[in-house]
Amino acid sequence: MSNPIKVGVVGLGRIGMSVHLDCLRARPDKFQVVAACDLIPERCEKYAAVFGCRTYTNIEDMIADPEVEVVDIATRSCDHYAHSKMALLAGKSVLVEKPFCRTHEEALELIRLGSQPSGPRIFVRHNRRFEEGFIKVNEIIDSGILGEVYEIKLTRNEYQRRNDWQTIKEFGGGQLLNWGPHIVDHSLQFCGGKYTSLFADIKRVAAVGDAEDHIKLVFKGVKPDRGHGNQRRCGSAYA
Repeated sequence: MSNPIKVGVVGLGRIGMSVHLDCLRARPDKFQVVAACDLIPERCEKYAAVFGCRTYTNIEDMIADPEVEVVDIATRSCDHYAHSKMALLAGKSVLVEKPFCRTHEEALELIRLGSQPSGPRIFVRHNRRFEEGFIKVNEIIDSGILGEVYEIKLTRNEYQRRNDWQTIKEFGGGQLLNWGPHIVDHSLQFCGGKYTSLFADIKRVAAVGDAEDHIKLVFKGVKPDRGHGNQRRCGSAYA
């Protein structure tokens, strides 16, 4: 990789045009956006105005750009697997927005393609693992000051009536793939990556499309001892 790393961004919608743009613009010492790709030319023009990058309306053409070292994928959830695989097979490393993909089998294949010796790498943007609040909660639990933590309840509540692809199952919509990756990741971190049982209640309450907009998950497990005699037991997660 060059320094700064040369990035091509594909998918300039809500997340690509906000979070990804802001993060990349904030670290010019680490990343240089050399290409941007979206089906809508006007979105590409906005990226070009910020970064002075080349623009594409076809992902195959952007991946073929020899200057692109890392492909930053912020497309629809249903496209993450195909776009990540395409980039990895072309020898490009990948940073893919969550959800990683939609099935366990797809995940295993992308991990295999992105972990070959001297080959391209794949990284998943689980940004909320690094939230200050989540990190602080872990520090408090690990300190042992609370004694045995036997239940943790994590809740994310918000009312919104979306009318985009995020409400349609065919495109990978629904809260299980939208907020779910964050909720599940935090829960598994609290469980030490393991759990003994899982309960899930998933339903559509007010969403415009056919995808769920309410999920309740209950993980049960035991956190291995981390040196202070304290063990964590999983609790509930809501979104």
